[in-house]
Amino acid sequence: MDLELSYDNIVSLIKIVAASSLTSFSLENNGLKIVMESNRSIDGVLSSLGEKTGSAHDLVLNEDFLEATAKEHPGWCIKAPFVGTFYESSEVGADPYVSEGDSVKKGQILGIIETMKIMNEVTSDADGIIEKILVKNGQVLGYHDPMFIVKV
Repeated sequence: MDLELSYDNIVSLIKIVAASSLTSFSLENNGLKIVMESNRSIDGVLSSLGEKTGSAHDLVLNEDFLEATAKEHPGWCIKAPFVGTFYESSEVGADPYVSEGDSVKKGQILGIIETMKIMNEVTSDADGIIEKILVKNGQVLGYHDPMFIVKV
């Protein structure tokens, strides 16, 4: 059976496998082969981020948290355009690109997401004020994970 392997489907697959207890996964479909392997436990990944939670379930977005945040901070939500690791500044020890309460302009750099050793700038979609920063430096993000609330 051939599967539709769009970008969104592949990202979803990566998130599901990452949140599971699997140490390896492979899929071959229509000439495309995807292989994912992990040599560290999920607890090891979380503790390397400085946030040991003890549960793979905690990697999945908490819908109640997102809903409560959206009600508490109505505004424009800027979401991760890539899967990868978020960095708040261009180098270790540098000031973050933005802080809560900062005014931002459309196109202004808010942070960086490292994906496969490539640094991708995350920019503001709108003019406004950074109402809430939902991500931490070094946090691993999935596709479309909420990052910032901008009051427009």
